[in-house]
Amino acid sequence: MQLDFLFRPARSQPSGDFLAVASGKIPMVFVRNRRARRYVLRLRPDGVARVTVPRSGSQAEALRFAERNRPWLAQQIEKLASRRNQNESG
Repeated sequence: MQLDFLFRPARSQPSGDFLAVASGKIPMVFVRNRRARRYVLRLRPDGVARVTVPRSGSQAEALRFAERNRPWLAQQIEKLASRRNQNESG
C-alpha cells in the first residue's frame, strides 16, 4: 500500500517533475485513477505531460513509463507547436 503518493485533481499544477525531450523540459503531472488499468501518457493543450497512474501503480513506474515513451511525446509536442503556429497565422 502506498501512503506517500500525493493525490492530485485532474487539472492540477505540474508536480515539479520534468521530462527532458529534444525541444527542452516538459513539466509533468501524475494523476491517480482508481478505474485505470494501465498507465496513460497524454500531452495537455498547455504543454504539460499528464500521466494517469492506475490503482496498483507507483509514481516511480509512471516516470519510467513516460521516459520510455519520450519519442512519442516529442512527436506530440511538434504537432502541438504546428497547430499553434497555424492558429496564429490564420
